[in-house]
Amino acid sequence: MAIPQFESIIKAFTSVENYRGSTGYMYVDHRAEGLVFEIGDNTLRDILKTKGEVGAVELMKLLLENE
Repeated sequence: MAIPQFESIIKAFTSVENYRGSTGYMYVDHRAEGLVFEIGDNTLRDILKTKGEVGAVELMKLLLENE
């Protein structure tokens, strides 16, 4: 785990047709898949910065390992 004190919650939507966010709209109307990365509305700025930086690096690792 990249940030030991935090636990990630990873879940897939089983049906985006009823999802009202931009991800659901893009999939239903354009068949374009999306990824949502939520950090938290009340997250302290220093933790927010760390989660954002680590999340970006880890996402790029995942994307590049399947080149």
